[in-house]
Amino acid sequence: MKGHHTFGKYLPVLLIALMPHVSSAQGQSQTQGSRQAQSTELMQRMQAEYFLKQAAHSNVMQVQMAEIAQRKATTDAVRQYAKRLETDHVKANQQLVVLARSWNVTLPMVSLQTPSGQNGTESERARVDPAVDPEQKMQRLKSLSGAQFEREFLKAQIGHHIKDIARYEQIAGLPGIAPSVKAYAQQTLPTLRAHLKAAMDLWESQVMPTQRQPGSATR
Repeated sequence: MKGHHTFGKYLPVLLIALMPHVSSAQGQSQTQGSRQAQSTELMQRMQAEYFLKQAAHSNVMQVQMAEIAQRKATTDAVRQYAKRLETDHVKANQQLVVLARSWNVTLPMVSLQTPSGQNGTESERARVDPAVDPEQKMQRLKSLSGAQFEREFLKAQIGHHIKDIARYEQIAGLPGIAPSVKAYAQQTLPTLRAHLKAAMDLWESQVMPTQRQPGSATR
């Protein structure tokens, strides 16, 4: 009993001595938690910024390809598809510009010009920064004509939209990504899927019949 009373006598002293160590451990835990939260937030912001820039680049490329197709396509169906592409991707890019401004992100373009209204006059156009290389596919398209152009144009559309859809689905499904960025991806996905389906339908109706003809050349 005497030993018990002696320990009880010194217990307050021991607790006071241990308090700095307990406080230090709690402080270290809070600091580590704060650093981890900051790291996660930074990673999410980097992912969002990368997506915004990639989406803008893709939108601008799609507008450029659509403009070329409206001049060079030989069938009404492909020209109408190209017009739809231009309209939809210009609209998507307008929304993207507003979103990027709210994030203070500079997109890879000079400007998004809107020279007309909606009454059938000249359509809105996205202007690409010369520093952004439009890829070799774009240059190849400019050198083609006729059925060969339509084949390569539709092939490019199918490939680009498959990649874009995967990118948008990934960002829409990422936990912790900014709600505004996720909402843009989710709202744009149906349009991208519709573009892909339309391109595949045109491939079946416009390209495949010519490839089945005897002596037709394919690449």
